[in-house]
Amino acid sequence: MKRSLIAVAGAAALVAVAAPAAVADEDVVTTVSTGDRAAALAYWTPERMTASDPSTEPPPETIGTVRPGPVPAGVGKLYFTSVPRGDSSCTATAVPSASKDVVLTAGHCVNGGLTPQGVPVEVTNLVFVPSYADGSAPHGVYPVRAFAWPGTYRGPSSSRDDVAVLALDPVRGTHVADAAGTQQVSFDRPPSPVATDILGYPVSRLAHGQKVQQCDVTA
Repeated sequence: MKRSLIAVAGAAALVAVAAPAAVADEDVVTTVSTGDRAAALAYWTPERMTASDPSTEPPPETIGTVRPGPVPAGVGKLYFTSVPRGDSSCTATAVPSASKDVVLTAGHCVNGGLTPQGVPVEVTNLVFVPSYADGSAPHGVYPVRAFAWPGTYRGPSSSRDDVAVLALDPVRGTHVADAAGTQQVSFDRPPSPVATDILGYPVSRLAHGQKVQQCDVTA
């Protein structure tokens, strides 16, 4: 049997992360105003999306390959601006939900931690682009209206509970799940050693974050 896992940030963090230990009333929830959502849509032009992946990071020890064919259902890029660090991106994935508007990514994508001076890093201009490839947005650009991470997550310096949930606005009345599909996700299945495809948009000097890449591993 072979299964697919979707990288939720860079090349390593996966949707199939450990279950968040926090209960609902411990989650840290941020809502995004209507004005800020409109500003995010205006901010992320195709040119800016491409420029946000400067490819200055060194390549990982093992390089993935560009996944052939169409981008898998629900997979896309989360674009955002970290203040004061600048524009950046992560991989994110639409998952089944009653609202059809839910996306998963890594906690460190929306919780930037602290600057060296101890000032919280603000994350703004959040949008999700399903099936992103080389500057194209075939299903549209979805602004994030709210996001949350577990109260047990301690920021980018911690790998525990490094997951975040995002709620999106529909685009022209269409929900992201209807437009781009979803990927099934489970937080309570025990790990099993099976052949696995890891998918994501890594950013390095060799992988420029413009196409979905895959690595075949045992996970």
